Order: sequence, then C-alpha cells, then structure tokens
Amino acid sequence: MHTQNARNTTNKRLPRHRRHHRPAPPPAPEWLLEQGLNRDAPPVQIHVGGCWNAGKRSRGISRYDALRALADGVRACGACRPDAELGYLKA
Repeated sequence: MHTQNARNTTNKRLPRHRRHHRPAPPPAPEWLLEQGLNRDAPPVQIHVGGCWNAGKRSRGISRYDALRALADGVRACGACRPDAELGYLKA
C-alpha cells in the first residue's frame, strides 16, 4: 500500500505528457541479412531495410557488412535491389 501511494505522488509531480511516456522504438536497420533455414545454412539474401520481401529470419546489419556479404556471393533481393542502393557493381 505504501508503494502505491508513493507512485501516485510521484506521478502527480510529473507533467501529464511525461507520466505515460514510452520510449520510441529503435530505428529500423538500413540493411537486412536474411538467414538460411537453420543455423548452419549460409545467408540467403541481402535486403534494404523495410523491404516487403525480407523473411522472418532477417537481422539488421551495417553498410560495411552488407557490402561484404554481396562481395562474398550472397544474393541481392530482386525486389528492393540493395546492390544498386549500395552502389555495388560486380566485377
């Protein structure tokens, strides 16, 4: 009971807009690496962050890691074309 009163008192001291403030979600990653079906399978595709075609097994990666994966032979998504966004040209 004592903690409830302390919480109510604390809430009354805060401005209304700060009482129920939830932190903003982290920003979406710029690049996604889609993993294979199991943990031993190689990565499947690289996507631009927010691509509708990215699978549930995707995780955010850095620009450097996206370029490195493309150089290592990971396929670029045909829908979002991360290779074009990154300026990656096959030699």
